[in-house]
Amino acid sequence: MYLSLYRKWRPRTFSDVIGQDVITATLRNQIIADTSGHAYLFCGTRGTGKTTCAKILAKAINCENTINGDPCNECEICTGVNDGSLTDVVEIDAASNNGVENIRDIREETTYTPITARKRIYIIDEVHMLSTGAFNALLKTLEEPPAHVVFILATTELHKVPATILSRCQRYNFKRVETEEIASLVMEISKKENIEIEEKAAYMLSALADGAVRDALSLLEQCRSLNELITSEKLRTLVGLMGSGHLYKLMDCVKSRDIDAALTLLKEIYSDTKDVTNLITDILSHYRNMMMAKIVRDPKKLLNSRVYDGETLLAAAECFSMEEILYAINTMEETHIRIMRANVDRKLELECAVIKLCNPRLSATNDALLARISELEASVAAKSSFIQTKNTAKKDKAEIDKTEENIEYAEAKEDKNKFKGKEDGPYVDVEFWTQVKDSVKSAGHKILYGSFGKAKATMSGEVIRISVEDEFIFNELLTKENRDVIRNHITAVSGKTYDIKFGLDKSAKINTPFDELIQKGKEQGLIEE
Repeated sequence: MYLSLYRKWRPRTFSDVIGQDVITATLRNQIIADTSGHAYLFCGTRGTGKTTCAKILAKAINCENTINGDPCNECEICTGVNDGSLTDVVEIDAASNNGVENIRDIREETTYTPITARKRIYIIDEVHMLSTGAFNALLKTLEEPPAHVVFILATTELHKVPATILSRCQRYNFKRVETEEIASLVMEISKKENIEIEEKAAYMLSALADGAVRDALSLLEQCRSLNELITSEKLRTLVGLMGSGHLYKLMDCVKSRDIDAALTLLKEIYSDTKDVTNLITDILSHYRNMMMAKIVRDPKKLLNSRVYDGETLLAAAECFSMEEILYAINTMEETHIRIMRANVDRKLELECAVIKLCNPRLSATNDALLARISELEASVAAKSSFIQTKNTAKKDKAEIDKTEENIEYAEAKEDKNKFKGKEDGPYVDVEFWTQVKDSVKSAGHKILYGSFGKAKATMSGEVIRISVEDEFIFNELLTKENRDVIRNHITAVSGKTYDIKFGLDKSAKINTPFDELIQKGKEQGLIEE
């Protein structure tokens, strides 16, 4: 008979349980010292090993051939518990047996001694589902059960269990299993089951399980039906997740306030049968990771670098202020709550949320106002920095040291107004120049690309002259760091070294994005002429 992977590979000893080392060590020591209690309460999220440990404990208490506190799994007692034939170990589902009469039946049974085992053990799963009357009926028996009876209760919702029950049990809190531990188990089981899976896909699958081993093995079994190598892309398609590439594209649309591109991208993703709820979860997770990148000194500790490209994520986070990130998180959370609680068009709600992210002016919330203020402050700071740099350059012009870098900067500044474009030769091949720009962008220099993407280039012999129409962008490109980056990418694309010159082309009208803001500042007396 075929068994699901999570049943087939369910741990049979405490040593096989992963992620609960403290709990298994404590229970094993109780078996070795023969000091096991009469009532236990195992609590924690789903798939963390509560029922599994309850069955192992039931075997260990009754097994006569224990090995360092672990059951032998060979004797009549252990095999009877494993196949469910031992009548002295009773497993009850409180979700469907939650009435007073069910507990009364248990109370009557406790008066009888076990038939085969040393102790009669009751495992009550999802105990929080018991009615108030059932809990009251259980109280006295749970406090002072017969010497041959042990109760093991399990629950995922500890807050619903009465304090009178809690005080009568040894309580063990099962934590979520770490992604790395689940991934190692998935890789090990895949190898034994002849399932081909990429390591990155195994980590992604484990991350999706959210600390639940059973969920991870259920996903692995679902992927197994592909009968081919399980990759991260196939896993995303199978479970309806948004790829990291789509997430970064969406972030670019939000940052550039391009609503048309954002909605077109959403349509493309939605047409691939991606679930709206999963999409919102993915977007929330991405903004959460960017938030961690902004506020944590070493964010890589909180990010699963095997699932996400940590370096790319850090670069993306630099493009957003904390106010913008918090506004996005709150907007997406409100959308998630709305589609889960109300009968609404989910796709429409997601589209409205993305429009709000692209244009915070459409929302009157405090978070939206903070995001808009943050954007304005960044604009003012950038322009003020430019003005300050320009004034400082004028004052210190006579004192500039004639180093190689300063000479190059001075030469570019000296002939910037003379450069008109075609005078120095034909324009550089469009395809080649596009490749250079794409190379700068793909390397993660997003801020530089915002300026460099508007540059034109002409070639004369072994010299490439790069020109822009805006003096602010011109000064931005002339920084040593930016000049080195541009040179390296031109060399990488062309395969040869060119002499790079920079110029300011004033043949076209200069139109900076801050003119209107500066003009208002002058009118209000905030900026001096």
